Amino acid sequence: MEAFLLIAGCGIFLALGVGHACLLLCTTRFEPVDPDLLQDLKTKGAQIAPRGTMWRGLQGFHLSHSLCFAFFGGLYIALALESFALLHASMVLNVCLLAVPVTLTGLAHRYWFNVPRNACALGLVLIAASMAVR
Repeated sequence: MEAFLLIAGCGIFLALGVGHACLLLCTTRFEPVDPDLLQDLKTKGAQIAPRGTMWRGLQGFHLSHSLCFAFFGGLYIALALESFALLHASMVLNVCLLAVPVTLTGLAHRYWFNVPRNACALGLVLIAASMAVR
């Protein structure tokens, strides 16, 4: 039961990461509805990186965000499947297993939309439940 709950919870984070990247790269879902704003984002830079554009910066942010989610979920699924004893024995891995989803759920609550917020919360509950049934 413990491994099932852990894999299910981490699978949600993996799916969020992959889904986020697919929505960014294969759809227009992350584009603003105002075409003038989109044009400005694609042609204007920021003071921190005047040679780039805001649009490229946003794409990079979204892709790194997706990678974080996918890496977290995939890493802990791999640990659950291949080295459950290591996961049990490592304080650092267990702290990260709880700290990362707590942080992501907090960020989702404050800054993101309902679907990722609710999915993060569900993933966190499943991961916490996996730790509680040990």
